[in-house]
Amino acid sequence: MEQKQKTKAKKPADPKRVKAGRKSRRKGKKRENEIAKSLSHWWTGGSDNKVLRRAPLSGGFPKKGADGDILPMKPAAHGFPFIIDVKDRKSVESMDFADLLSNKECPIFKWFVEVGNIVQNNPEAHARKLRLLIIHKNRRDYGVIGAKELAYIEDNAGPLPYIKVRHRFMWETLYVFPLPALFDKDPETLRLDKVMVNA
Repeated sequence: MEQKQKTKAKKPADPKRVKAGRKSRRKGKKRENEIAKSLSHWWTGGSDNKVLRRAPLSGGFPKKGADGDILPMKPAAHGFPFIIDVKDRKSVESMDFADLLSNKECPIFKWFVEVGNIVQNNPEAHARKLRLLIIHKNRRDYGVIGAKELAYIEDNAGPLPYIKVRHRFMWETLYVFPLPALFDKDPETLRLDKVMVNA
């Protein structure tokens, strides 16, 4: 006689956790849309707020193969230099930046590595792209970049105010700056196509 295989019944999902997950995704989508609009406004000098848009696979990279949370969607975004990940998480809200970045459990370093993995996984398409992690904390947006990105911005667009941080479990030094400081820069000086021509 054939023995019937016993299958374990799946536990019903906790309604509270499901609701919290949906709320978190809505919150993330809203923040990404707001950042995309702000970046578009800056990049086009206010002429078009939709040249950069939230990626369809946003929130799923690197597992789903998305090229970041915010992508160029129109010809006017040609030359945009950044691969972007946007994070709006409770895990970074309650801690001071100094304490947060000195904590070995700090997720910011892991998130930044994920942005870098996009460039490494597709070097032909993203060889010159700059990594930019955007964090929403205490109702403000901050950018996190590496030494390569800092040098590119400051060499082409001038000084950037930042906090320099080095994690003992990560070889790379990171630089945290208020995101509005980027919007003070002339986007024309940061265009990849223009910098390549002038190099």
